[in-house]
Amino acid sequence: MNIAMDTAAPRPPEPQRISEVLASLAAGDEADRIALGDLTSMLGDRAFGVMILLLALPNGVPGPVIPGFSLIFGLPMVLLALQMLFGRRTPWMPRRMQRWSFRRGRLSGLLRRAAPAVERLELYFRPRYPRLTTALAERIVGLLLIVFALILSLPIPFGNVPVAWAICIVAMGIMERDGLSLVIGALISIAAVVWNVFLVTAGITALQLLFDKLF
Repeated sequence: MNIAMDTAAPRPPEPQRISEVLASLAAGDEADRIALGDLTSMLGDRAFGVMILLLALPNGVPGPVIPGFSLIFGLPMVLLALQMLFGRRTPWMPRRMQRWSFRRGRLSGLLRRAAPAVERLELYFRPRYPRLTTALAERIVGLLLIVFALILSLPIPFGNVPVAWAICIVAMGIMERDGLSLVIGALISIAAVVWNVFLVTAGITALQLLFDKLF
């Protein structure tokens, strides 16, 4: 008597959602320190997306205006984007930088504030339009991110938040291999850059008018 056996290959496990990846990074003793090198090793092929997301989130979460704050997070993002532009699959950093560490508690606090927005956004992300996630497409995304990160680094009042969240959408698109989200995030980023140009132009015009009136 023949017994039919199910020879179908087991399904691969579902990849972690973005919020789950971030929660796993924040889980543990808040006094522990996380080294950048350990962080990139833990994230694997999602390292670029997660690290860009973590660098953009502090500028997207409302908080006090601190001079130079955006520059601290914008310049490392430029370095990551340059590596994407040149086709690296995982981030590279000098050994000295790999040893840099930060308290898990700081990351936990940031992620708790950003979690509601991230969880709402991730409902719209899924792998699609694979032609927009090829190596060539990721290089183009890297080039765009360099521009967006440089704009994010500028101390423009009311300008950083829209750029930061647009970069977050691009980063989440990288993580989920979502070509449509990469395009949408890039378009929103371009709109946010135009907004920043408008703010700078308006500010210069206002200063000129004030100067003319005073002198």
